Amino acid sequence: MSTTYDDALGAIVAWLQTTGTDLYSACGTNIWKDRAQAGFDNTYAAVVCIDAGGGERLNSPIEEWTMQCRCYGGSSNPDAATQVYSALRDVLKGASSVVLGNIRLMIVDVENRTKAIETDAGQSPGWPVVNAFFRVTNTYTA
Repeated sequence: MSTTYDDALGAIVAWLQTTGTDLYSACGTNIWKDRAQAGFDNTYAAVVCIDAGGGERLNSPIEEWTMQCRCYGGSSNPDAATQVYSALRDVLKGASSVVLGNIRLMIVDVENRTKAIETDAGQSPGWPVVNAFFRVTNTYTA
C-alpha cells in the first residue's frame, strides 16, 4: 500500500530524511518542514524546507511552486552550511521523476542561492546559513 500525502512539501521532507545519502550522513532526520524544531541551536546540521510560493496552483492536478531550503551546518563555520547545501543539491538535482506515494515530483535545479550570516527570530547570535530556492513541479495521482 502506498503512502498518501496531503502536500508535496511534506512528501519531499519525508523523502529527504531517507538513509543512504550524503545529506542523511550530514543531517540525519534533522530536515524539517516550515520551521526548525523547538530548541534547535545550530549545534548539529539541519535543513528547513519552506513552501515559498512564487508559482501557480493550476486548476488541474499539476502544481508549480518554489521551495526554499535553509541549510545550517551545525557550527559557526560558514563552510559547514555550504557542505549541507551541497549534499541537499546533490539529492535534489537527481529528482527529475520521483514518485512519493501519490505524488510524482520533478525538481528543477537551483533558482537562486545565497550564503550569509543571518539572524532569525529567536536566534542569537547569527548562524551561517545557505538559502537555496528550488523550482518544483508535482502532480497528485489517485
